[in-house]
Amino acid sequence: DAMEFQPFADDRYKNRYTYWIASDGDSSKSQEIFVFRLKRFLGLDISRYQYVASSVESDVEKSDIPIGSMQFFTRKDDGEKEAGATLLLYGSAAESDIFYCEYTLTTNDFSEIHKEKVLLGDKGWLVKITDIGNIEKNIKKEVTNIKFYDIDNNLIYEY
Repeated sequence: DAMEFQPFADDRYKNRYTYWIASDGDSSKSQEIFVFRLKRFLGLDISRYQYVASSVESDVEKSDIPIGSMQFFTRKDDGEKEAGATLLLYGSAAESDIFYCEYTLTTNDFSEIHKEKVLLGDKGWLVKITDIGNIEKNIKKEVTNIKFYDIDNNLIYEY
């Protein structure tokens, strides 16, 4: 039922991805996001986008944490699927005061904490973590222990 969305662009590729986060959906349901990819015609940018994926699950009740997540595989400009997945964490700006997040990234047996500023828009926010999962035969990357903080460094959510 959402009518307003917060768009974010992902310019890692010539055929960029855009992420549209619902900002005024049904607050009793889970967060929603739609992913599109630029579709070119004869190599030209004609501002057309192709639907890739969404997190819309109308039967899922909202959790106590106003954070949505979605993991998917992007494609390179030549159409080949990336080896690592992209993890999106997102939400409506009206439902949270999230400013930055911390998470643990474990590569095989080595763990380190990453701190990322959240991409903020008027109506939504987004955190994008790339190249996770089984990247190569002997390389596995996993994201755990995700914590969200407000602008005053107060922990407000753990995911």
